[in-house]
Amino acid sequence: VLPADVSIDLLKTQIKDLAANGATKFLVSGFPRFVDQAKLFEAKAAPVSRVLCLDCSVDTSVDRAKACGKLDLDGVARRHDSLADNWDGIAEYYAAENKFTRVDADQPLKKVANAVRQHACEPVQGHTVK
Repeated sequence: VLPADVSIDLLKTQIKDLAANGATKFLVSGFPRFVDQAKLFEAKAAPVSRVLCLDCSVDTSVDRAKACGKLDLDGVARRHDSLADNWDGIAEYYAAENKFTRVDADQPLKKVANAVRQHACEPVQGHTVK
């Protein structure tokens, strides 16, 4: 795992490059894991308009990874558990700003995709990448 500063600098570069090519929304998977990372990201890279938590069981994560051909299923389970262990702080932080949505990801994939699309495409205030 990279230090937060390094991860954020890499994300900032990617977001700036994408924004320069017309992108206006960005999905960052698995980040932040901690509130201090969230605050640092917003201070250094870009404001966050919405956080989606795809909440599912470890079995669902492993089954979906297996279906996609992932080989390190133990690693998938560890990543799931690590994210799940830390989501309460992230949820509380962004819920206070009305930016947090939990999606039941144990549903069939089509329903999960529709829920993500619905929440990710809701109108948000304009933001400028720093």
